[in-house]
Amino acid sequence: MARRPADARPDGRSGPTAERGSTGRVSNRRVPLRLTIALLLTVGAVVLLGAADGADSDDQSGAGCASSSAQVADLSPVQSRNARIITGVAIERGLDRQAAEIAVATALAESGLINYANDGTSELYASEIDRPLTDIERAVARRSLDYPHDEVGNNLDSVGLFQQRPTTGWGAPEKLIDPRSATGLFYDRLVKVPDWQSGVPWQTAQAVQRSPSANGAIYQASSDRAVGIVAALWSQSPCPGG
Repeated sequence: MARRPADARPDGRSGPTAERGSTGRVSNRRVPLRLTIALLLTVGAVVLLGAADGADSDDQSGAGCASSSAQVADLSPVQSRNARIITGVAIERGLDRQAAEIAVATALAESGLINYANDGTSELYASEIDRPLTDIERAVARRSLDYPHDEVGNNLDSVGLFQQRPTTGWGAPEKLIDPRSATGLFYDRLVKVPDWQSGVPWQTAQAVQRSPSANGAIYQASSDRAVGIVAALWSQSPCPGG
């Protein structure tokens, strides 16, 4: 948000010593010394606070990485934004490109890089329980509608970029509908997969997601495209070692 100029006067006029009367003439008025000192101290405090905020931002490891708003080739602006979030979170966590590639490939396969809320209308049977959703589970899924999202879907109780499900232990819909939070949950599980860095990427994605595709074939189909997307985003990153 834009800040008001630090030298703006409380009465809305533009200068500290000049004001224009109803006749249009400019009259000079003396400003008491104590008021001048107070104004200078206030301006100085604002400048120092701004500098501190900037320092804090610089100290956040990778927080500014992959933050360009430029559209990624072959992706819509919405998809580009979501791919950039996934890649940026990997950088912030000190993970390598392979982690981001696996995550982007997963999101491409699961949602097409679209952040879906869930309206709770699914009539599908969940394979692990062999029944449709209960009314309570539908109500939980619908909570995602109360938060920012790109589109609305109804695949069981799946929510967000990775179509993570509250009923399978991924967490509350409030977390799953937030792209950064959902990405963090994905990486939390990814790094717990044994030898994930040396494994087959789409099989690693399967180990994280545990989708009905037992061999990870749905993630294999999007793997090459994910590699290209992450390469483009990583090159935009201002982070050292990118």
